[in-house]
Amino acid sequence: MLILFHKCNENNNDLLPSFQKAYQSGDIVVLKSHLRLWQHKQGKFAELQVIQLKMMLTTLNADNITKKEILILEDYFKNISNWTFFELYLFGHAMPFLYEKFMFHLFQELHQKSILYDNFRYDSFSMLFYIYNNIILFMLEHDHLDTADLLIQKLTYYFNQQEKDYYHRARLFNLQGLALYLQGKKEIGLSLIKRSNLISYLSEHSSTFINNEKNYLSKYLTANELNNVFNFSKIKL
Repeated sequence: MLILFHKCNENNNDLLPSFQKAYQSGDIVVLKSHLRLWQHKQGKFAELQVIQLKMMLTTLNADNITKKEILILEDYFKNISNWTFFELYLFGHAMPFLYEKFMFHLFQELHQKSILYDNFRYDSFSMLFYIYNNIILFMLEHDHLDTADLLIQKLTYYFNQQEKDYYHRARLFNLQGLALYLQGKKEIGLSLIKRSNLISYLSEHSSTFINNEKNYLSKYLTANELNNVFNFSKIKL
């Protein structure tokens, strides 16, 4: 049964990029369309897909994840004997919703068993970046700055082995900048955050995406700092 379930994961992994694309652009309509589709399906895989989509929508303030659904995720993670890319992706998105102690224990287990590294080598860099991005943001939010810094160094190394693209470069600047800002190196941190936002602005990223960024950074930056890193009034397209 376990082998058949993981085979189902592999056959449906091509759905993950479409989920992620809609999530990155803040496309709530598309995500809700996916959600309705999976809510009419049966089985454990469908249940997990529903929870995954609800987590995305919750992050975008368009739905709510329940305590029962979080417990379902924790129970599932506890019993995984063979991690596939689907489970890693699911874990990456679940981190902000899991209890901190449980999340750290699972994260440490994945590292000790080299599961993260082994899977990252063979799967798309976009998904690798996604999981690392969420881990780093969790560490920063919970004031584990040294761990976040080490993970940023690893992510920078991975990034340097890939073809450069504007989206991941912008995200990397954002992570580096926020980490430096929280370490007290505010000037250089804000400079990197603004550089990240400028890339998004110049590439004409959706206003929803930029607003989501602004809402997230408002947890850390002052109102003046926030206005400054999103001020492109002197830039002409």
